[in-house]
Amino acid sequence: AIAGDGGSSGIEYLPTIAATDSKAAWAKADAVLGSRGLDRSHVVRAIEFLRPDAATQPSSDAAALQVIMPCLAEPNAAVQLEIAVARSRTGGIHFVWAEADTSKHGVVDQCRDIYYRLGAMLKQAGAGFDAVVKTTEFIVPAALPDYRKTAELRREVFLMPYPAATGVICERLFHADATIAVEAIAVTE
Repeated sequence: AIAGDGGSSGIEYLPTIAATDSKAAWAKADAVLGSRGLDRSHVVRAIEFLRPDAATQPSSDAAALQVIMPCLAEPNAAVQLEIAVARSRTGGIHFVWAEADTSKHGVVDQCRDIYYRLGAMLKQAGAGFDAVVKTTEFIVPAALPDYRKTAELRREVFLMPYPAATGVICERLFHADATIAVEAIAVTE
């Protein structure tokens, strides 16, 4: 669930957009954005969920995290977009994400590297790990035996009270050797 207090964040979550391929999904997204007087420059969060048969090319939008799932909400869809937009960049909500660097081996090393990179992204946005309120980690099945070991890493990165955390098992990530991808949401207001 996502909740707001009516404050000035200006974050709007678009309805789920589903299509037969990435190009068609982003064309629908452009139409939805246009109907709201927005364009892709207003997108602050984009996740492409793809069926395995659709995961053959990088996203048509460089900002999207791509997660391969065995099925999507709409049975005939091959691509599902989850998008959040902001009319201005002055709000204090920051979305950062990264997929594992495949030169790192194993879920623990990939996770460590991701959190290092997310820390740099948060710093650039004027935030830190203390501002993170939620993380979502997308994990491939092969990483599950060692995934528990990443908990210690999160205890090193975050202070109590820890942010809300969700782990999602996905079929795979866009890069075949990636075992984990992480999205973090930080609030600085």
